[in-house]
Amino acid sequence: MEKAKSKCETNIANAKASRQKLHRNYCFLVSGDKHNRNWVCKWHDNAYGINGGGNGEDRLTADKAMFAHMKENKDPLCYVAYIAVRLFGWAFFNYKEGLWRGQLTKKFSKKK
Repeated sequence: MEKAKSKCETNIANAKASRQKLHRNYCFLVSGDKHNRNWVCKWHDNAYGINGGGNGEDRLTADKAMFAHMKENKDPLCYVAYIAVRLFGWAFFNYKEGLWRGQLTKKFSKKK
């Protein structure tokens, strides 16, 4: 858990250092323009997907890091967002072990 936490903290520090204007909204169902949430949504998406994944502890670490950033920026949706990713994020997370591997949503959306 400590290794995942330090990796997570390093990724957030790098993202903060290289904060640039993003050209799309990475936040699902909410505006990314408010409370500096767009870059953390992008970081969280990457932690769940192509640049991340892992096991349940890795997912929890990513969710807690997103929540901490949102709370630090006084985002009124920080609790709602945290509850949403904890309840529904399992379908989007890139699991590398367990009952399935990969993102469950991609398994259902593949063209046949």
